[in-house]
Amino acid sequence: MSTRTAQLAGRCLAAGAAAAAVALLAGVSPASAQARSSAVSHDTASGGWGSAQPVPGVAALNTGGLGQVNSVACASAGNCTAVGEYATATIIDLPFAATQVNGIWHKAVKIPIAAAIKNFAIGPGPIVCQSPGNCTATGLLIGGGRQEVVVASEVNGTWGKVQELPGIAVLTNNRSHWSEPSGLACASAGNCAIGGVYDDASRHSQAFVAAQVNGTWRTADGSVTGNGISPTGIFTTAEHNGTWGKPQSLPGLAALDKGGFATFTLSCVLAGTCGGGGDYTDSTHHGQAYVVSRQHGTWGTAEAVPGLTGLNGGGDAQLYVLSCGAPNGCGAGGYYTDSSGHTQAFVVSASNGTWSTAEKVPGTATLNQGGFAIIYAISCPAAGHCTAGGLYTDSSGNQQAFVASQN
Repeated sequence: MSTRTAQLAGRCLAAGAAAAAVALLAGVSPASAQARSSAVSHDTASGGWGSAQPVPGVAALNTGGLGQVNSVACASAGNCTAVGEYATATIIDLPFAATQVNGIWHKAVKIPIAAAIKNFAIGPGPIVCQSPGNCTATGLLIGGGRQEVVVASEVNGTWGKVQELPGIAVLTNNRSHWSEPSGLACASAGNCAIGGVYDDASRHSQAFVAAQVNGTWRTADGSVTGNGISPTGIFTTAEHNGTWGKPQSLPGLAALDKGGFATFTLSCVLAGTCGGGGDYTDSTHHGQAYVVSRQHGTWGTAEAVPGLTGLNGGGDAQLYVLSCGAPNGCGAGGYYTDSSGHTQAFVVSASNGTWSTAEKVPGTATLNQGGFAIIYAISCPAAGHCTAGGLYTDSSGNQQAFVASQN
C-alpha cells in the first residue's frame, strides 16, 4: 500500500507460518516458492544496474501524485511484470501492471476491479508469474473500516478483475474486518495458494490459507491454527524430508540489536542455501539494516549491511525486500537516510554467502528531486539478472513509480 498506510509490524510470525503453509499447498517447497516469487540483485561497486526509470504510463494515471511499484516478478531475464498503485483525485490506491519484454518496459495498464469493490482503495501485493503474460497477484482492499485480502490473475496477457478473496469476509466478520496476505506461491498458471493473517471475532490473530485451482479461488480456510499468535522474537527453523527442526535464534542478531527491535525476511533458492536480513535498532537508537547467509544448512553470523552505515548519515535505514536467485546469488533493497535527511533507495547483494557493499540505486539521484526514494520490490530469474521497483518523489513533490534492471 502507499507510504501513508500504517505498517502492521508484529504480525510477522503468524504471517510466516501461513506463508509456509502456502508453499506446501501449492505443491512446492517454501524455498522454491520464495525463489519463484522474488529475488534480489547481484551487484558490485558498479552494480551492473542500468539507470532507474519512471514506469511508462503511470504518470498519466497518477493524477493524485501517489504512485509506486509494490511487487515485481520475472518469468525470465528481461521479461518481468511490475504491479503497483497510483492515485486519482478521489481514490488514493488503484492498481496498475506494467510488462517488460526483452528488456523493454511497455506502457502500464489499469488492472480492472470488480463492481462490488470498485470504490475502495486497492493496493496490489506479492505477484508470481509462471510465464510471460500469466501471473497471479494478491493485495489489499482498504476503506470503510475494512482491510481485506484481494486477488487478481493475468491470463495470456489480459488481467481479470480484482476480487475479494472468497470467504475472507466471513473469517473477519467483526468490527475491524482485518486481514492481510503474507505469502503467495504457484505450482502452475492458475494453480496457486495464498496465506496470511486475519483477526477473528475475538480480535485474536489467526492464520488462513486459500487455494486457486484451474483459475478459480476456493474459500479461505481459517482453521490452520487454533490459537492467537503472539510474536516474541526472531527465530528460524527448517524443514528436512517433511520434518520441521527446532527453532533457533539467528546468530549475531542480538549483538547488533541493542535497541531490542528487529525484523526478519528470508529467501531460499536451494535446500540449506538461503539469504536473510531485516532491520534492527543500534545502541544509539538509530535504525540500521542487517544481512545474513545460510550455506549448507548452517547460518552464518548476522552483520550490518556492508557500507550502509556510511551512507546512512541520517540514522534511519530499513531493508524491505530480500530474496535469492540461482545459483547462490542473493540480494536486498530498501532505503537509508542521508546526511541531508533525504530518503534514498539502496541495493546490496551476496554471492556464495558473501555480501557486497551497498549502493544507491543508479539514476535515482536525478529522479528523486523530492528527496524520498525506496525500493519495495525486486526479482531475479537468474543471478545477475534482476529487476527492482519502488517509488521516488519528483520536483513537484509527487510520488512516482520507478523500475531499474540489472544486466
